[in-house]
Amino acid sequence: MAKIATLNVTLSITGDGVNDQTIPIASWQSTNSPGYRNPAQVLSSGPNTITLPTSPVPLGGYLIITVPSGFTITFKGVAADTGYNAGNAGGTLVLPLNQASPGSFVVNASAQCVATVWVV
Repeated sequence: MAKIATLNVTLSITGDGVNDQTIPIASWQSTNSPGYRNPAQVLSSGPNTITLPTSPVPLGGYLIITVPSGFTITFKGVAADTGYNAGNAGGTLVLPLNQASPGSFVVNASAQCVATVWVV
């Protein structure tokens, strides 16, 4: 059953006395949210395809990946793409997905990590 959902993603910096601020990253409302979360996926080293639900059509969403320090994650439309390298600092990466989400995308990992996708 579709639901109304609002997604707000912000970056908050506090404590250093100079850069205290809240930066809006993404914000939108979906009147057709599938109210869905992909189960946490353990991604293997190499290309991993993540498929989003198609009915009802989500407006967007976000991806959370927990990455071991020193390893890299690359986001791609398809496995053959060059992609976007998210770096190798490790920790938790949050990626807002486009408001017109693709049916699937590829996360290329240099080591095993865990990913979860929420869609709205």
